[in-house]
Amino acid sequence: MFLNERLKSKELHYYEALNRRCELTREEARKLSILRKGFDGEVGYDRIFDEAGHDNLLIYRDLWMKIEGGILQIDSLIITENKLIVHEIKNYSGLYSYENDGWFINGIQISEEPVAQAVRTGNKLLKLRSLLHHNFERDYKVIFVNPNFNLEIKQEKPKNIVQRSMLRHYMKELNKMHVGPRAHETALRLKDYFIDNPMELPEVDPERVKAGNYCCACGKFEMIFGRYHTKCVQCGNKETIEKMIVRAMVDFNIIFHNTPMTKEKLKRFAGMDKNERSIRRLLNKYAEKVGAGRKTAYTLEMQDLITLLNRKNYKSRYDTDNKLKTQ
Repeated sequence: MFLNERLKSKELHYYEALNRRCELTREEARKLSILRKGFDGEVGYDRIFDEAGHDNLLIYRDLWMKIEGGILQIDSLIITENKLIVHEIKNYSGLYSYENDGWFINGIQISEEPVAQAVRTGNKLLKLRSLLHHNFERDYKVIFVNPNFNLEIKQEKPKNIVQRSMLRHYMKELNKMHVGPRAHETALRLKDYFIDNPMELPEVDPERVKAGNYCCACGKFEMIFGRYHTKCVQCGNKETIEKMIVRAMVDFNIIFHNTPMTKEKLKRFAGMDKNERSIRRLLNKYAEKVGAGRKTAYTLEMQDLITLLNRKNYKSRYDTDNKLKTQ
């Protein structure tokens, strides 16, 4: 079973928020494309695992760990009674070849070495044997989830590769493995080594960032405000004002990650100078207060809008009452 949620990384949230509010540079657009493709591959992996079954396994997803000063990132970590299995997930597409111990696409060698990445991660986990007093085995696999990935082998086939055509079968075989008390204890003790994503986000020139409110459906900054809802001039989509303000909080928090979010700054960012009471109420509901008086600022505990709304018990009758929807 999956032990945690798989959420978008803070880097992906950052570039998506930036993309909604300014024109990306070529490098920013490239990074956004890579991050989206990677996350889509991880979601596809989870879906196939759900279909194949994983009730007999303990699985952590999208982990950052610190072990004796070394930091590692793991797409998927499977825990059984006497084994830890690392899955490095790749969403490659196209015709690849493996030759001269290198990976190539269209004859051009790529900088990544997928199997070596998985090996390095797996080897770092071995340090946990003495720390956990558990002489577990470790395994590692590179999982290629994209059905449009084709690999031509021009030398001895690299070990520890699972292509899309064999993935469901491989996962079903995994689910036959044994999980007992020791596996549950290991899963619990591993939490001592989990850390938050340590990656540093870039700084952005505030002049690039467009303030105001945009449609959650088409992205246009042309909104008409009603009593409870906003309506997009371009596509006609409606959304509650509460959701729209919370989205502005999320955008501000991730784009200006080193700038304290105050009530006044959020009002200007959201283009809602006349909605001070609503801004204050929603900050108190969805954000954590830091400081007091003139130094009061707010932070969000997460960057995923839907997860934030769910955890803060968002429930609006303006979403379900047809009479209120028209106001």
